[in-house]
Amino acid sequence: VAEIGIDKLPTYLEIPAIKKDAMAGDGPFKASSEIQEQLGFPGEKVENWQQVAIEKMAETTSKYRSVQVFLDA
Repeated sequence: VAEIGIDKLPTYLEIPAIKKDAMAGDGPFKASSEIQEQLGFPGEKVENWQQVAIEKMAETTSKYRSVQVFLDA
């Protein structure tokens, strides 16, 4: 049986300092239209996207009690 060496972690891990504008060049990583369609979503944003989102939220909260509890918490 081979032994696996595991390094011991220090008591306190060093957390790197926050750097201003570290993600300044990176924007949202949106999936292409092709990938969106493969997942069952429209390729581009639909005209009435806000209404569609509200209707889907209403459907989901009425279907799943856990979602309603989560939103109420």
